[in-house]
Amino acid sequence: MENTPRMPISPSITTIVEGGDRLFAERMPLLLHWQELAEHFYFERADFTVSHQIGEDYASGAMTSVPALARREMGNLYRAMLRPMDFYSVKATDDDRNKPDDARGWLEYATRLMRAAMYRRGGNFTRATVAGDHDHVTFGQAVVEISPTPDRAALYYRNWHLRDVVWSEDYAGSIQDVHRNCMPSVQTLNQLFPGKVPQKFLDELKQDPHKKVKVRHIVVPAGSYDFGDFKPRAGHAFVSIWVIPDENVTLETTSRTYRGYVIPRADCVSGSQYARSPFTSIILPDARTKMAIERILLEAGEKAIDPPMIAVQDALRSDVGLFAGGITWVDIEYDERLGEALRPVSSDHSALPFGQDMSLRYDQVIREGMMLTKINLPDTSNMTAYQVRKIMEQHMRAHIPMFEPVEVEYNEPLCAETFAVMRTLGAFPANDIPDSLRGADVEFSFQSPLKDIENDGKAQKLQEGMGVIQAGALLDPTVGKLPNAMEIVKDTLRAIGWPEAWINNDKKVAAMVEAMQEQQNAEQMAATVGGAAEAAGKAAPMIKALTDAGQAAAA
Repeated sequence: MENTPRMPISPSITTIVEGGDRLFAERMPLLLHWQELAEHFYFERADFTVSHQIGEDYASGAMTSVPALARREMGNLYRAMLRPMDFYSVKATDDDRNKPDDARGWLEYATRLMRAAMYRRGGNFTRATVAGDHDHVTFGQAVVEISPTPDRAALYYRNWHLRDVVWSEDYAGSIQDVHRNCMPSVQTLNQLFPGKVPQKFLDELKQDPHKKVKVRHIVVPAGSYDFGDFKPRAGHAFVSIWVIPDENVTLETTSRTYRGYVIPRADCVSGSQYARSPFTSIILPDARTKMAIERILLEAGEKAIDPPMIAVQDALRSDVGLFAGGITWVDIEYDERLGEALRPVSSDHSALPFGQDMSLRYDQVIREGMMLTKINLPDTSNMTAYQVRKIMEQHMRAHIPMFEPVEVEYNEPLCAETFAVMRTLGAFPANDIPDSLRGADVEFSFQSPLKDIENDGKAQKLQEGMGVIQAGALLDPTVGKLPNAMEIVKDTLRAIGWPEAWINNDKKVAAMVEAMQEQQNAEQMAATVGGAAEAAGKAAPMIKALTDAGQAAAA
């Protein structure tokens, strides 16, 4: 059998791998904190420092599910508030109002194409981002990878366990190196890297194709390291490296234009590249106390319903029958003046209501810590437009601390990375991009309810402004000339979601305006000529009479 060529790890790549080993070692203490958070808020992720077997009850050590339910509710809100099904392009770097019509049309086309790539069957976008949402809520960060399919015809998304991924920062605080450990099967490894897998594993392929192999994927900036004999291609900002560290084998080293990993983070602790959750970290003490209270209440309730018993030794002739209809036999010679042979332990249960009140109070504290008390919008059916606007503004201010950082750190990088990968696959040929967009930093995002509230506020401002203009026009009619009606209407239509195809472009509008002016001029000219003819017709008898009078006077 011909041996597969072996590619040993070069000294330059070894330096990068050793840097990743150091990152994993430095991150080890943080796993203890994440493990505790998971044990209180995210049972199915509680395998940072322990291993679980399939079918194991992850929540076996928990006394209550209230913290986990609060986490689930907030995690589900991420998708509802930040990534509803309505997906749209925001703008390029300059003001969207300055974009020509062909640029707007291309952005809408790119938007539809990206949405189709994200939500295609088999793309795994929803599953990966939902898991990432709950990681972000619980631990303050998540890892989502965007990769081309092996045939480079589409994309797929994966959410990775935080336990398996480390990263470093540059001086500006941005993600730099990313290292991910994984355990693919020998069969999967051979499918991903045909002809590059060491012969040792190929020999095991027929006997045990599902045997796991420890592999590391590394993505680093192309300008940060010397890669030895490998030279990144011009214009490629990142280098992707696949290695088997235990075998000292490099599977693949390629350069590319995209990182492929989106790592949204909440506020980071000073001096660390890892974030803390704004939700769970602050209420972890309350979750601990809630667990303790529930354990005490459970024990107290059991004692109240099924109290422990006191039995006199040698006085009982049978087992204690505490079940329904049970009988306990007592020695007939026992003198009960010394006390009942079988009696419950006396205990005071008057504190149970107080314990229940404490438990309910901690339920409320946990919901407040998860900011779930800030998401409900009050009824505005009987309010004025001004009151509705103020309520909306207050609602937005309440949501900004929760969702604005996530929108900036999560949604926009997710869309930008998807766009970058799709450009690499040829989805957006350079010749099709309008000249006005070439070289521009095109940004994409999701149409979220927060943006809907902002757009509703723009409509409210229009109504209020029109009221001011009408009042001012009573004092000075020229005030009515202040608003730019065309721009106001276009901005409002775009704010409420009108596609560009529904709005005539500036050239067509100008042509229609010119045609209207020509028609008006023609009608005015016709009216002028008709008026002159009519006046002439009316003046003809008078002129004739004056002429006749003049001729008679001359005679």
